[in-house]
Amino acid sequence: MHVRTVLGRIAPENLGITLGHEHLLIDLRGLWENPPPERAYLTDQEPTLENLGELIRNPYDSKLNLLIDDPELTITELLSYQKVGGQALIDMTTVGIKPDPQGLQAIAQATGIHIVAGCGYYRQPLLPESLHERSKEEIADDLLRWLSEGMYGTTIRAGLMG
Repeated sequence: MHVRTVLGRIAPENLGITLGHEHLLIDLRGLWENPPPERAYLTDQEPTLENLGELIRNPYDSKLNLLIDDPELTITELLSYQKVGGQALIDMTTVGIKPDPQGLQAIAQATGIHIVAGCGYYRQPLLPESLHERSKEEIADDLLRWLSEGMYGTTIRAGLMG
């Protein structure tokens, strides 16, 4: 038995402390909701300590709160996780929220963190229109290919479906 990471197979006992559902690089801006006038100021604001409470209550008010696209910042944060004993994580970013297997692979190489990539399709309204024209068998073939050959046009294989 083995675990499939974005860098290849490892023995399960080498996983160590593992976070079970993360998104290292993700784009949820398709879920952005035009906030009411009293919170419109949040639309283009980056998350800060000053607006954190508001964004916890209304996470979809800020477009920048719905985007993680800075691999260097992600690496910095993962190195902090590693310092307190973290050794692995499962990234569940799937079709619809911009999965980036090559980005995950680069992050794993830079940090030494074992990253297991999930594969699959997110949910409406972020699914591609073309998905509705495909059969269940074609979708199942995608999932199996992502596990056995590589995800989203790469040779980087997913470790699980989710």
